[in-house]
Amino acid sequence: MNKKLILAAAVLALLLAACAPAGQSATSDQLAALAARVAALEAAAGLDARGATAGFELAVAQYVMDTAGLHTMDEALHETGVVDAAYLSTVNRVAKVVGATPWPENLHEPVEAFQAVLTDLAAALDADDAAAAAELAASAHEIQHDLSGAIDEVLGLDRHGH
Repeated sequence: MNKKLILAAAVLALLLAACAPAGQSATSDQLAALAARVAALEAAAGLDARGATAGFELAVAQYVMDTAGLHTMDEALHETGVVDAAYLSTVNRVAKVVGATPWPENLHEPVEAFQAVLTDLAAALDADDAAAAAELAASAHEIQHDLSGAIDEVLGLDRHGH
């Protein structure tokens, strides 16, 4: 799909140049109109300013969150009261992906809440504070489920990814 958009933008540019009288270049109004049409094509294709597909980036963030093991971490911390050394790297990895993902405007609040909980959870894990980590892991687990459901809605999927 990206190649088709690039081709369409190139064709539009050539058509605009061909329509200009001989010896004259396109006016700033014509260029602005062309830029607006290219932006509209990119938006229709779900591309961001870098040409990346926003839906793909959301799906990758969702995959990382859903497979990180926050549920298992939550349960283990509550059952054992022991901080596993691997938990901190897991939380940091999720936080890194969530922080690097371009989120749609309607998800900014839940993402910021998730990031705040992940930051606090990382600090509790780093301090080997199992009690605080257990409560924060429960919050992170709950927010992650809600955020994953919201991503499904943005992507137009039902709760089972269809």
